[in-house]
Amino acid sequence: MELEIRLIRETDIEACLDIYNYEVAHGVATLDLEPRTLEEWHEWYDSHSDEHHPIIVGTVDDAVIGYASLSPYRLKDAFKSTVELSIY
Repeated sequence: MELEIRLIRETDIEACLDIYNYEVAHGVATLDLEPRTLEEWHEWYDSHSDEHHPIIVGTVDDAVIGYASLSPYRLKDAFKSTVELSIY
């Protein structure tokens, strides 16, 4: 069993959503009160399509066991180099 860390693939979106929604229901890692939908998570994936805001996943035996993402903090130019880091 070996951990592989790589960039997310579109086929990983549902596994990442499952991890996130587990935290919504059982944890305190997110401030969401309602689970996210697969459609919302495809939008999340699409919003991380540039080199400055990647999503990486950790896999074991090709199963996603965690992920991390960098998201824009604010859209104003002065915040361009500032990001929000999420780890699940």
